[in-house]
Amino acid sequence: MSYRPFRHLGQFMLAACAVSFGVIRMSAQSSLPQAPSPARVDVFTGYSYYWLNSKIKTEYDDTQYYGGTFGSVVAGAMGSGAYFYNKLVGVEVNITANPNGKGDGFYGYYAGAIFHWQKRNYTPFVHGLVGGVRSVGPNNPGGPGYNPHEWGLGLMAGGGADIQLPFFQHRLGWRLLEADYRYNHTDFGPAIPADYKIGGRTNMNGVELSSGLLFHFGSLN
Repeated sequence: MSYRPFRHLGQFMLAACAVSFGVIRMSAQSSLPQAPSPARVDVFTGYSYYWLNSKIKTEYDDTQYYGGTFGSVVAGAMGSGAYFYNKLVGVEVNITANPNGKGDGFYGYYAGAIFHWQKRNYTPFVHGLVGGVRSVGPNNPGGPGYNPHEWGLGLMAGGGADIQLPFFQHRLGWRLLEADYRYNHTDFGPAIPADYKIGGRTNMNGVELSSGLLFHFGSLN
């Protein structure tokens, strides 16, 4: 059994904690007479780690699982844009790209509601999104076989915390950590042995961790 995904996850969490400590210390030392004005629009772009361990259920027998497994994707990216109607409620669109797994690949496109609460130097938030996920796979270590890209239903729910940086008149921030539960239902259709198509359907449950830069535009004041 390999624990490599958990080792990468631990390294990511350790790096995020180290960065957050430095940013919080820098922010505490800076002179901020008042909290920065809440932004109308937030744009996030950063690194994404997708922890996933889900099997695919065959089309011809609902009681058995095929040996292929969708595995974690270490290298990924996430981008999102949020428009806020007031200091609490907004709408968000989100794109995730996890294309380079070992036999797996995922592109997610979501939209939904976001809620945040701006403090002096940091802003916690939660959101709930729905959309589509384009998946390929799964990994088939036991022999040849594949599934072509197919669209499925995607759900994302989670939250995180943003830190205000004392640069560019507080228009630049750092998303310390965003943690999301991701559900994906995809039906790849019937198996076609002659074409090495695995087929089947899956209900994927995974966790996505991301961190990166945040850009603020406009003002709610």
